[in-house]
Amino acid sequence: YLLIRKRRALKGDGHINGKTEGKSCMIDLLRLSLPITLCSALIGVTRFIDMALIMRRLQDIGVSAAGANRIYGAYTTLALPVFSLVPAFIPPITESLIPRLAAAVESGSEWEQTMAVGNAVRLTLLLGVPSSLGITLYSRQIISLLFSGADEAIDIAEPMLRVLGIAVAVSCLVTTANVILQSYRRISLPIIALLAGAGVKAFSAYALMGIPQLGAMGAPISTVISNVTVLALDVAFIKRVCPRGVRLFGDMPRIALSSAVSVGASYLLYSSVQSLVGTRLAFLTALLLAVTLYFLLSVGLGVVSYEDIKGLTRKNINNINKNKIKG
Repeated sequence: YLLIRKRRALKGDGHINGKTEGKSCMIDLLRLSLPITLCSALIGVTRFIDMALIMRRLQDIGVSAAGANRIYGAYTTLALPVFSLVPAFIPPITESLIPRLAAAVESGSEWEQTMAVGNAVRLTLLLGVPSSLGITLYSRQIISLLFSGADEAIDIAEPMLRVLGIAVAVSCLVTTANVILQSYRRISLPIIALLAGAGVKAFSAYALMGIPQLGAMGAPISTVISNVTVLALDVAFIKRVCPRGVRLFGDMPRIALSSAVSVGASYLLYSSVQSLVGTRLAFLTALLLAVTLYFLLSVGLGVVSYEDIKGLTRKNINNINKNKIKG
């Protein structure tokens, strides 16, 4: 509707040539939107692979149909939703930072491109790394807090979520990397990476879940392997299309240090007060300490700066667009 309305307005001013220009705009729109839509669909393909393989492969190694169904239910309703929670916060980061990158690409400013890509990856790591450590360390406490009363399902899902916690930061980075590549209009590259990851997921899940000693644990392990594969390809593609000076993981040591110290300190507190106040209150207290300490350490170590916060504001994005127009 907006495309038709804009075309009519421009046609009335004599700026475009009627149907020919409108058709060209529509073709360009579809050329960009369809691959991006396909890319978004492929991100969830691992769930379909799990759905197709878990029940079958568990029965192949001697698990009863009822037992396989309980394992599948615990994995898909307890472990996977918690694993997917943190990556769901990444799109707001990319929505605010990627317009800056797209404007820099159009203007040809390598410095702006380097800053935008670096900021996007840094902010993704700031959210993903401590979340990975926290979910891995507190997997049982998190599931028990969210799904209290389902003791049998919690026992099944807890070790699976502990493994999936390793891939939380990787999954967050995959989302950001895909949007970075799309900003460069290299929309086929994320699809290639995701297709490769889907192939690795299917092969590794089938092989690992067929090992009796692993069984259902092959599902989260294969998810970790798949996500690492996708991220490795995305990073290789980004280094090929971005300016040479871009630093993707330059802040990783400081972020990892802040995360390890804050999560480690929170676990010491949790262990100390659990017997006194109970598991739930001890976990919430430890969580509050971890968040507070992580923020202070991130600021103190210079990982978070005023420019990072400013880069998330709509006013700054509008200023960049205005400068691009003036240029």
